[in-house]
Amino acid sequence: MCNIFNNLDTLLKMGIHLRPSMTQDKDFVLNLSKETMKGFVQDTWEDTCAQEEYFDKLAFHEENTYIIYDEKQLLGRISLLVRDEDIFIDGIHLAEQGRGKGIGTYLLSTVITEAKKENKSISLKVLKNNPANKLYSKLGFKIEEETLERYTMKCA
Repeated sequence: MCNIFNNLDTLLKMGIHLRPSMTQDKDFVLNLSKETMKGFVQDTWEDTCAQEEYFDKLAFHEENTYIIYDEKQLLGRISLLVRDEDIFIDGIHLAEQGRGKGIGTYLLSTVITEAKKENKSISLKVLKNNPANKLYSKLGFKIEEETLERYTMKCA
């Protein structure tokens, strides 16, 4: 596992675990991404072709993805691309049963803390209508670029 997630004591106390993804997680990750993003994608693009294009671009990168789970079920995923100079958060999605527990906030805060220790910035892309924007801003992300549909945000 990426050394960013070496200390997950708070999650463990909540009964939440994180593990590297495996090939058999592909369907879970892709279905979860579609499930969590469907409403935002439909609100962003009325054209069904554009919606399909968004979902067609989703990819499962086993080597960059971590599965969030408890003793009963899979709760979500976080995907990171750790590079020499920065960390790109490729996606963080939580199933409904994993939301509202502070899991996403804790994982993002952990990434931010570890990135600062290594003098790395963190970036991500997010649809403008995604309410996660508020969380990202609260955690110190600033808008670096803007397109019609998305923000590119960075936390230095």
